[in-house]
Amino acid sequence: MGIKTKIIVVGASGALGGLICDEVNNLFKNEVLLFVGDYHTARGENTARKFTAKFCETNINDIEKLSASLSEMDIVIVAINQREPIIQRICIEKKLLCIDVTAFDTFAKKVQELYNNIEDETKPTSLLMAGFFPGLSGLLLQKAVKSFDSVEDANISLIQNTNAKAGVSGILDMVKIISQPVTITYKDKERQRPGFLMKREIKVTSLGKSYKPRLISHSEKAMLEEMLSVDNLHYWTAWNNETFNILISFLKRTSLLRLITGRIKRETFNNIIKHDESKSEEILLIVDVKGFKNGVDHTKSFYIKTFSDYVTTAKTTAALAKVILTKKNQGACLPIEITTLDEILEIIDDKRIEYYQD
Repeated sequence: MGIKTKIIVVGASGALGGLICDEVNNLFKNEVLLFVGDYHTARGENTARKFTAKFCETNINDIEKLSASLSEMDIVIVAINQREPIIQRICIEKKLLCIDVTAFDTFAKKVQELYNNIEDETKPTSLLMAGFFPGLSGLLLQKAVKSFDSVEDANISLIQNTNAKAGVSGILDMVKIISQPVTITYKDKERQRPGFLMKREIKVTSLGKSYKPRLISHSEKAMLEEMLSVDNLHYWTAWNNETFNILISFLKRTSLLRLITGRIKRETFNNIIKHDESKSEEILLIVDVKGFKNGVDHTKSFYIKTFSDYVTTAKTTAALAKVILTKKNQGACLPIEITTLDEILEIIDDKRIEYYQD
């Protein structure tokens, strides 16, 4: 038996971290040694038993111990929010591969700056914005753009599910995203508009359904526009329940949403927000592109329909771990720089995640 790859999930006791542990076990079988990272020993040991893994103390407030804990790993998967790229700095020093599921470009840019300041050409791959949204969203756009000679306009829309198994952190992250103002161009001038206000209708012929997602600001946008040469890219989202959309919009317009999320403790949200395992949590990711192919104007739509937001994020993260083991070092990068949608879906190999186009 050869030496097994050591993978640690920092934040393994959280909702997403636990799902990532599960998917790493499912995808790699007995090919890896899985470690769970937590700053709370008793909780971490309990999580380790759940996933037949080993516990490692990972407290980002104790850099010396954190560095010692990570030093023997091959891949570090980060499922916690960091203000500064502490874990990535250790990964550079120890030559460790890293995958971070953060959804915010403010942090991603700090990681990129950190890696850009390192002159060593062998700096290890550090994947950013790796998950479903962002992550698969960028890979779906990449696939869509490649079917055109040039692109005039592109939209990425996420239809969420009110029964999503996102956990409190996921819900609060989405609230933070939709609360950001959106920059729009009107009569050649840029203007700021509130997020989650402007609507459009999308008719999905294949499903016989229509949706009315709302315009939002998203951290993935600027990076994808530059990398994929898409000048006019917009992000949209809505939940599958229009009454819920109206409620969120009302709370946001009256500033109650910010008040609620800012003052109510996370423990209280855990008691309020319940996931019903008996009900569907299906979500839909839509990319529609307008452009030219062979001199002809075309509009095409591309879809990923999946059974779960967070489980799909976990599956994608595990698949990306498999990918970076086989690719040369890239430094700080996005998934679109090292893989494709087709490759990730082939690795995941789950019929509940469907790709199609109109």
